[in-house]
Amino acid sequence: MSNNRILQRIFAALLMICLTGCYIPEDFQAGVSIDKKGNYAFTYGGKLTNVLALAADSEGKLGKKEEDELQKDAAKLADLPGFKKVKYLKEGRYEVTVDRKGKAGEDYHFISKDINIFSIQYLPGGRMKISAFKPEKDEIAQIKAIGGNMSGRLTVSLPKGLKVIEHNAKSAPKGSTAGGEYVWDIDHFDLRPEIVIEY
Repeated sequence: MSNNRILQRIFAALLMICLTGCYIPEDFQAGVSIDKKGNYAFTYGGKLTNVLALAADSEGKLGKKEEDELQKDAAKLADLPGFKKVKYLKEGRYEVTVDRKGKAGEDYHFISKDINIFSIQYLPGGRMKISAFKPEKDEIAQIKAIGGNMSGRLTVSLPKGLKVIEHNAKSAPKGSTAGGEYVWDIDHFDLRPEIVIEY
């Protein structure tokens, strides 16, 4: 199979990654703090990477013109709610800092509803769910093949008294109302982080 055919297949596959859209998170620290009333603060520090640019770079097809266009996209990211700092690095990668606060009942999707990497969603009955996207195995393999590194940590911090209905954190306080930190060490989102809380 020719290199052009391989590149076309990679691009076609990447275009079908509905959950990630154009960007993937890399080398990140993400955090959600919840208060007793169900208000939240979301933070993110790390990289956001344009997967199509990364694929082009892996094939040696990311030139100065494309890099200049990607540099311009930094301003678009900086306009998104909660984005405090955006710096274009190279190869489709942006260093970003996000600090977003919201009131109970106000859903939040990072980066957006269409590019939904981390979500804070409010459910009936005074419940809320914090979760992340989960790519398919073949999508993860494709991202690894082009040099993507979707690894980092998600920490959800709760005050004492809020009830945790369910979670799949790798590290958690003992007792469903103990409060404290629920932690996921994420390696390419092979596990979908999820926690449901009653406030």
